[in-house]
Amino acid sequence: MSIEENEPPPTVRIDQKTGKAEYTFRGQVYQLPGRFTGWAEARKMAYEQCRQMGWRGQ
Repeated sequence: MSIEENEPPPTVRIDQKTGKAEYTFRGQVYQLPGRFTGWAEARKMAYEQCRQMGWRGQ
């Protein structure tokens, strides 16, 4: 099992007033493009971006 498989998932935050979202992954904060009406859609995009960076989490 590699380190990536044990990495925690990204922490996703959304500003309900503006719809802007960001996530923290491997100690870095990343802004998500666009606006979001719910946390689930922001989480999905953040997880996809983290997988592109090598994350193998759920």
